[in-house]
Amino acid sequence: FPSHDTSIETKGVDVSAAKTNIANADVKFEEAKAKIAEMHTLFASGTTELSTENKTKLQTLAKDVGVLLKDAYSELSSAVKALRDAVRPSSTTTTTQ
Repeated sequence: FPSHDTSIETKGVDVSAAKTNIANADVKFEEAKAKIAEMHTLFASGTTELSTENKTKLQTLAKDVGVLLKDAYSELSSAVKALRDAVRPSSTTTTTQ
């Protein structure tokens, strides 16, 4: 491995937008984990059959987790796009005739 730092950030590329998107995705993942833990608690309640209220709560939690994961994926996609745009040479070059 090379001993010098080859990250794009040290090369002067602005990665702030990507970092923001990644932080947003991390928040979404943490929220999803909390909802999954809540679902686990409902399942581990010790009863063999879920009440109608708990079934409804589980359906809502599952839907919420799906939305959060889609949102996190979108944030990560935006981070990748931001990095690609930051690394890509600008297309402001002019041609002379």
